[in-house]
Amino acid sequence: MLRFAKHDHPKLRTRRALGFGLAILCVAGGSLTACSSTESEMTTTTEAEAGAEAEGTTTTAAPATLPSVSNVFAPPTEAGQDVMVSLSITGGATQDSLVGVSISEEWAESATLVPDEPVSLVPSQTVNLTKSGAYIQVVGLKKALDLNKPFEITLKFGNSAEQTVQGDVRELSLGSS
Repeated sequence: MLRFAKHDHPKLRTRRALGFGLAILCVAGGSLTACSSTESEMTTTTEAEAGAEAEGTTTTAAPATLPSVSNVFAPPTEAGQDVMVSLSITGGATQDSLVGVSISEEWAESATLVPDEPVSLVPSQTVNLTKSGAYIQVVGLKKALDLNKPFEITLKFGNSAEQTVQGDVRELSLGSS
């Protein structure tokens, strides 16, 4: 039994008793993954992790929930012309697809996917929309796309919320998509 001096403060007694109790748990509970004498350092296991450990499986970090879009660009183009927009989309946590695109009437008459069919998005894999495959065609520019000036285009997904992304206007170099 734990003995305390008569002059010990009650809070100190409680802390000592808790520390002693935790030490016993650490020694006796060989299945505990971590043990510490302070609450802020103690690790916890979620029910999902506990179930995975019991089944002998491992858990990994989940991919981003929504598809992520990057590298959106188009070449400089005069008003009245059509232009191809290229971009990269990395699939989110679940299977999805790019089903359509749009652009503000302020910028152009319309925007379409070429070919006119959904682009499959596999979780955590990247799809590049470029001239060598599916791409976005902007028809009837009402404003010129000038170098280093941004533009916006909206992407519509089968299972995720639509996203309006900002693109860059830049010269295409040999070998770029």
